[in-house]
Amino acid sequence: MQKLPAFTRNNHVKARSFYTPLFPNNSIKAMYTEIKIRILKKDERGYPVEINSQGQVFEGYLDSAVLPWVGTASPIEDGARLFAHLFADDTPKKAWSQICGQAPERRVRLRIDVDAPELHAIPWEQLQDGTTEPPQIIAADEATPFSRDLAVSHPFGEPLTNRPIKMLVMIATPENLPDYKLQPLDWETERAVIDSIWLQSPNPAELQITTLNEPATLSALETALGDGYQLLHIVAHGKKGEHSNKSVLYLANEDNQVDFVSVSDLTTMLGRQTNLPRFIFLVACQTATRSPADAFRGFAPQLIQTGIPAVLAMQDLVPVKTARQFTQTFYQHLFRHGLVDLAANKARSILMTKGLPGSAIPVLFSRLSENQLIGGKLPLIQKFELELEPDGGTMSSDSPFYIEREADKLCWQTLNSSRQGKTIVLKAPWQTGKSSLMVRMQDRIEEALERHVAFVDFQDAFNEPLNLTDLTIFLKTFCRAIGEELNLPDKVDDYWDSRQNASKNCSRYLANYIVSQLDKPLVLMLDEVGLVSDRDFKLQFYRMLRVWHNNRARKAKFRQVSLVLSISTETHRLIDQGHESPFNVGQSVVLSGFNETEAHQLNRVYQTVLSDDQVNRLHQLLQGHPLLMRMAFDHLFRGMTLDRLLEQAIEDDGPFAEALQRYRRIIQGEPILKDALQQISHTQRLDENDSFYRLQELGLIKRAGKKVLFRNQLYAQYFEERL
Repeated sequence: MQKLPAFTRNNHVKARSFYTPLFPNNSIKAMYTEIKIRILKKDERGYPVEINSQGQVFEGYLDSAVLPWVGTASPIEDGARLFAHLFADDTPKKAWSQICGQAPERRVRLRIDVDAPELHAIPWEQLQDGTTEPPQIIAADEATPFSRDLAVSHPFGEPLTNRPIKMLVMIATPENLPDYKLQPLDWETERAVIDSIWLQSPNPAELQITTLNEPATLSALETALGDGYQLLHIVAHGKKGEHSNKSVLYLANEDNQVDFVSVSDLTTMLGRQTNLPRFIFLVACQTATRSPADAFRGFAPQLIQTGIPAVLAMQDLVPVKTARQFTQTFYQHLFRHGLVDLAANKARSILMTKGLPGSAIPVLFSRLSENQLIGGKLPLIQKFELELEPDGGTMSSDSPFYIEREADKLCWQTLNSSRQGKTIVLKAPWQTGKSSLMVRMQDRIEEALERHVAFVDFQDAFNEPLNLTDLTIFLKTFCRAIGEELNLPDKVDDYWDSRQNASKNCSRYLANYIVSQLDKPLVLMLDEVGLVSDRDFKLQFYRMLRVWHNNRARKAKFRQVSLVLSISTETHRLIDQGHESPFNVGQSVVLSGFNETEAHQLNRVYQTVLSDDQVNRLHQLLQGHPLLMRMAFDHLFRGMTLDRLLEQAIEDDGPFAEALQRYRRIIQGEPILKDALQQISHTQRLDENDSFYRLQELGLIKRAGKKVLFRNQLYAQYFEERL
């Protein structure tokens, strides 16, 4: 795990490290011919314009009619009008056409002189090149990466070549934002936008991300920056004063109430740092806006003047959806090739493709050489081309499709609370992700908690009927499965004493052999232990597990053993003697379907194929069922529309056919379940009998007060039509 300084409670940080494979250095920057467009102070003829490319300078004048700039409802038309104003004279217009013909890939840098501040507020990111067919938005085209430049004394910044690349994220969510008529920010959702970028296996030697906990204070930021972060990402509300033109961020004080932080406050703090960040992304409203009276008012310009080589900020009120989509796309591409202007262009392009408003609001100011922020071996993350995985079954620990839920956090917190053994009982119906959670937790425990883990899948370990014939054979197989997981020699027969009962022998083998051979505590993960509930020896086995739990109070070796037990049914169905049950002690964890926030996170994994409203519609149909959500997003990612998916949802050849037909075969094989489903469909009632618990175990039904309902609308529609 990444080691962090000992912050106070209010300044505590959360850290994540992510692995991304190394590839040969990307030379994409060599593709581009640099074009510098400079607009100078107004003279008697207007605003002089210079176009500089490969040592040649072409001069002309900006059409003075560009001011006052008044935008329309059509950004495309505004972009064409702005281009016509910029290239009003024949000389620069012909030069642009000539350069375009000779160099299809052009890096465009726009500099507006300090003495022409009235031009700063124009949305130059809307420029539409009218010489191409079809016309292209310069700042949203991969062929023309675009940035703004400022006349400062600092030299151009060089690429970051050392590893790891360290990024600090601060999300300001003061509790009293509504007092200022501002919508509260969702800390978890904003963090998930960043986290979703790093979906591959972790390697902290290459790329690290650290997220500051609440409250997001300026002092906490200063303390964290002492660890040498090269990239800083700030999510906060921001504004420019109506009369003073003073830009402020809505950060927090120690009580998590609004603390107004001015650009002067921020730049003064940064000025005290030994090593400045090389890039700052301000996801805040109006942080790029500059006053017509001063070219360096506003956060972004002053940060450049302070010595930050590149700043990405907002020049207007930015919709939340726009900001999140831009952020995700920008970093996905930045960490592939390291070029800030190309990544910003791609992010604007995605906004336009998805029909999200405000593609010209994010503004990039850069003083980087060739706009290369990150150099060395690239990409830092795998090329973001999603490869779908088979639906169903246990997911690998590094699967990008795995979404952490509250159950993951609770399991982790329980095991991480102390080194003494714990008992966790993980409850969830069939096909809701119990095994995947345990596999993912296994890797995390071994790496971060320095413990041995033995994972015993009862479906796999006891798939031979012979292993379930009697208690002795079963427990010997059980002991061998544990030893095999830990790479220990099989000594079951050496430790087995025929004078003792099988449970006693199994307990002795665990304590006297397995635990004694280990240099670290053991976490024993038993998946689907309910599979032996129909065996005559089930009581002896479950009693033994309860004894292991109880033995921690008086036997040191059992204090070294944690138990994680997964089951799919009610605990009293497995063993009704409560004082002997291992399922009513320790920490109970219920694994539910995805909530709406987790559903939106899954949508981001699938490259945001749905709008927020569409995700909510899908969630309403499936109630967040993990397998069904994955199946749905697989079809949507391949090109199916949501409307078509909903129309065909219960068809025999529809998007959920495999899962629904599997349930249907089970129901047909157990006629009593069909009768129970018919009763639920007609009366919303069912006694808590064997049929009730069997349907609950399968995940087909749920209790809602006195009513018994289908677990989701999909199941209700499907079975009510076919019963």
